[in-house]
Amino acid sequence: SLVFTKSISNRINDVERKLCKAYMEYINLSSRAKNIFEHKRYERIAGSILASNNIAMSPTFVDSLIDKNISTIPSDYLVLANYLEALNYIKSYDGSKISLYDLNSIYSILESGTKSSLGKDDIIFRKLECEEPHYYNQGYVYKSALVDRIPDMMNSLIEFVNDENHYALVRAISCLFYVDYVMPYDYLRSEDSVLNFKLVLARNDFSLFSTYLNIENLYFAKNAKLDQVKELVQKTMDLTYFFDFILDYLKEDIATIFDDLATSKKDEMVFESKEEVKEEIKEDD
Repeated sequence: SLVFTKSISNRINDVERKLCKAYMEYINLSSRAKNIFEHKRYERIAGSILASNNIAMSPTFVDSLIDKNISTIPSDYLVLANYLEALNYIKSYDGSKISLYDLNSIYSILESGTKSSLGKDDIIFRKLECEEPHYYNQGYVYKSALVDRIPDMMNSLIEFVNDENHYALVRAISCLFYVDYVMPYDYLRSEDSVLNFKLVLARNDFSLFSTYLNIENLYFAKNAKLDQVKELVQKTMDLTYFFDFILDYLKEDIATIFDDLATSKKDEMVFESKEEVKEEIKEDD
């Protein structure tokens, strides 16, 4: 459950409003500035992913990976390469509602880099229990949902995230917690949860811009506070604690988005100035 206090409602409105404002600033950028901005955001996200896997960050290599200018990807970077492909899937919004195929596609891309072998009705959910089954013990903190409950739970989630009677952000944050809690697939739990959060925002007015949120920085690092909050939600069955925590983080992250938008404009001006100098040198020659 989620307790819609006036404070929570105001904060949801505030974050959505700031996100909309940032999106509008992005839309008004030139093509070059948009590309600069995307690189800045994806470099932040890549840094979060690589740090969680104890892999050194190489900005030049990551830029080449973002631009798909690499013929052979080292094995250490496959997780990042697949993650960027999943972001591209989310960016290719076609106006349709979220389906099981979308959820399966994201996981398949994360795991193998492709969704080509997936059928529209394929079920690829986890088949092994993560612990000895516990059928509702009050106060018990589950490691994941029971295998036999996954299909129904994910169908309920799909119905909820497509319900436009709720704020887009409410659906996205709920999805973030729920996918992490259920763990519908065998591996890549955190990555799958974050990407589904972005998918929900993308399909609800924020389009490709949702992929620029760096919630990876919060979710992929070892974060004792986050673990405590998720445990508290299970014990109390109250999502309000999770919303409090995520809304605080999103407000901070959106501030970095505005910073990157501003520096992208400046970087474009610097680039154009350099190009003008080159042209003047050519004319003098």
